Amino acid sequence: MPKIFTIPLVEQASPTKMLGQYDYYSLVAPVATMPTDLPSYPNIREPNPKADVCKDIVYTLITAPEKFLQYNGGIVITAKSVRAYKEKGQHKIDIEILEPSEGYDCYGICNGAHTLKGIELAHNRGVKPQIAFVSITIYSNFNDIDTAKEIALKINTVTPIDKRSKINAAGGFDEIKSIINNLKTHEGKSFNHIAYYQNQGEVEGDKYRHCSINHTFKLLNPLDYVKYNYNIPGKPHPKSLPTLTNKELKRMEKLMPLLADAFWIEKRLFDEINKSLKNQQTNGTSSFAGINIGRKNDITKLIDGSIYGFKAIEALSTPIIATYRIMLQGNYEWIIPFKELREPLFIILWRRYQKELKELKIAGNTSSAAIQRNDKLWNNLCELAINYKTQLIEGTPNLVNVPQLVLR
Repeated sequence: MPKIFTIPLVEQASPTKMLGQYDYYSLVAPVATMPTDLPSYPNIREPNPKADVCKDIVYTLITAPEKFLQYNGGIVITAKSVRAYKEKGQHKIDIEILEPSEGYDCYGICNGAHTLKGIELAHNRGVKPQIAFVSITIYSNFNDIDTAKEIALKINTVTPIDKRSKINAAGGFDEIKSIINNLKTHEGKSFNHIAYYQNQGEVEGDKYRHCSINHTFKLLNPLDYVKYNYNIPGKPHPKSLPTLTNKELKRMEKLMPLLADAFWIEKRLFDEINKSLKNQQTNGTSSFAGINIGRKNDITKLIDGSIYGFKAIEALSTPIIATYRIMLQGNYEWIIPFKELREPLFIILWRRYQKELKELKIAGNTSSAAIQRNDKLWNNLCELAINYKTQLIEGTPNLVNVPQLVLR
């Protein structure tokens, strides 16, 4: 059902016809009567009520309400239609917003969502100054979703918009979202904690970096056997995620069937770290590089909603996941079913990886770079996997006592 929102105005509204493509309104509305429930469907990020800009808006409305109009950038809205009228001496407009459930996500606030959130916070505190006004720009009478998304992408904003949010607004993740929505973890849980854009509130992808779609790609990228074939001299280890071009997004789509497997490896690693931290002798200090504990915000949340009481760097699971690519074939199929090889190989790798992480911690090398740029670590893990693969091929895997290798 279309929704109608009424906005009281300072003066009568009249549109400017823009090349016959849409109507353009430039308006001023009293802050005290500004509706704060306007949707922000086309906005490429959700407003963060804890952001400094929201706090600044409330502060201005309290201390200098008469200057709010000149200080604030205003609100930009796209609407299906606009009706201007006068009621009891008050100029008003009714704006019609169609919802995503009707097949439209191009109507609503496309810029200035933080402004409206700040006004809402002020209203909740009883701050409704009669001398505060906000500028409103409205584009209406068009049904071209691309035009609305272009407005959301191109218009100036208070804070920078990350590449992820721009790709999402342009529909670049649509196919990937469709694939992920049909995937589940090996435990049957949905991947419903992935943030595709900034301030995606219900996911908290800005607070928990492991929930970003970028991190999801970082889980998949190390399993690209073709791009990072360890058996070919000169091929690099998958230490970082390439820039997300259209070509790279297509590559991510190809790797997406491996998401449940890649995630199992990361979660298995975190479960083992969690167990080790609980059993360690020193409280309040992690014995592993890349792991912090003891502080209020030392929490890691994963894309299935799992939460751990330590903060891990994003790159922590990458070397382990990358090692599993040794067990893949050129068609991205496992040499034997993943469920059969995953645990035995993990035990082998964890035995070595925990030793490496502890040595890095003792040496004071606790940064992400200390792990990502450590070729010796990456090579050691790959050699262990090659040895295990050889045992599998020969049909004599020794899963309990793995022969000690002369590691590089």
